[in-house]
Amino acid sequence: MEPDLPLELIIHGYPVSHQTKRKRALENWKNDVHQQARDQLSEGQFALEKLLTATVYIFPQSSLEPDLDNAAKPILDGLSQCVYMDDKLIERLTIQRFEPGRAIEIADIGPRLDEAIASSDPIIYIRLEAFEERA
Repeated sequence: MEPDLPLELIIHGYPVSHQTKRKRALENWKNDVHQQARDQLSEGQFALEKLLTATVYIFPQSSLEPDLDNAAKPILDGLSQCVYMDDKLIERLTIQRFEPGRAIEIADIGPRLDEAIASSDPIIYIRLEAFEERA
């Protein structure tokens, strides 16, 4: 059975850059993202195979070191073969960082996003929805 959409996930930790020279750290980060996501899915759920819209909000709790685009790829890679079959299914991606001291203005704050905003640790909020063409 596929997970119900929209699907919200919380990933604890500070993102590792896709361009890091520390390849073991990068692989460990992707594996950690994968395991944290797997732990949040119900037993018997399998990876989505449909086009998706992804929203990724990064709450680093200090200045975000990697460029935003380089932080996103390992997160999305870590969700592959777990939440969705392949990150090629991400048809639209919205990513934003919220460093401490910056105003946060988000319209739809649900309990998972509220958890991310309130955290004092580095945390990543991910929301996946079915992709819908806009006219």
